[in-house]
Amino acid sequence: MNKITRVLIANRREIAVRIRCYAGYLLPPFYDSLPVRLIVHAPSRTAAIEKMAAALSNFSLGGIDTTIPFLRFLIQRPDFAPGKTHIRWVEELISGSLSRIRLDTSPIEEKV
Repeated sequence: MNKITRVLIANRREIAVRIRCYAGYLLPPFYDSLPVRLIVHAPSRTAAIEKMAAALSNFSLGGIDTTIPFLRFLIQRPDFAPGKTHIRWVEELISGSLSRIRLDTSPIEEKV
């Protein structure tokens, strides 16, 4: 079992968060792959992407591996904002760029 050691979601204004875990929570081996869901809404795609980037930079889930660094990487790609993606976009991105970069997996500092 994996233990969640930290759940930190700073600046929760204007974002929707569905939390199904807490610090100290033991995830069973066959756990829900989405213990926390982060949802943003905005009047435009550009505004939504900016809001998602800010939310992801203020989001930390400790004790387990997450897709947060990968999501940060995806929304920063030049093809993402204008919607120039397709069904194989992530696969092509992974085979090309991801092997040459280092994702920022450092946790954010707790904001008081």
